[in-house]
Amino acid sequence: MNNFRRRLILDGAGCKPFIKVCGVGVCYRKTSKLWLIVAVAMKSVQQREDIMKKNIQKYNVIIFTAIVGAMLLTGCSLVSHYDSTSYKQLTDLKGEMKVFFEICQNDGASGDAVFYKLNNFKKKSAQAYEYEKGKKLNDDTVAQLKIIDETVSGAIRIYKSNVMDGAKCETRKDKGFIAETGCLKPVYCKAKWKVLSEKFDIAIATENLKIKDK
Repeated sequence: MNNFRRRLILDGAGCKPFIKVCGVGVCYRKTSKLWLIVAVAMKSVQQREDIMKKNIQKYNVIIFTAIVGAMLLTGCSLVSHYDSTSYKQLTDLKGEMKVFFEICQNDGASGDAVFYKLNNFKKKSAQAYEYEKGKKLNDDTVAQLKIIDETVSGAIRIYKSNVMDGAKCETRKDKGFIAETGCLKPVYCKAKWKVLSEKFDIAIATENLKIKDK
């Protein structure tokens, strides 16, 4: 976020981020005491880790929303006005990717139809990125779309580097590539959707808080 000045301050519990926005300090922790108490009570280490990861992801969206809200409340002109096209592009693309990646993280993905979908996602994410980049005072949404676009590009590269070997998705040994032989593993799709979902949520929340022209 180019418009924000960051520094770290130390308190009794340790180091926490402090963000200065238009003269307003926005402080936050990535975990709350309530979540820590619940996590400690869990017997399973994996349960604690899962809760903490989900909590951090939720807080990232909340933090971004709070920052944009603070900017609007203080009258800062650091963001562009609400654009219904931007909002529709983000929500439509998120919905399409959600269906694909949720299926993929359960069953994996292979075949030329999958390759076509990935390339279609790439086209739409690139178009959305260029559209947002062309507007002024829009760094936050542009930053999220850049990560989304790069993540989709990475998924295409991984798809090409893998091959279906019987019922298994394995790393390709030969240098050739045929669209219908590529594949993505469930664990890969799960990890990438976590990234994509968070970036979409931040971008959508940011757009939703922008000033709507009357």
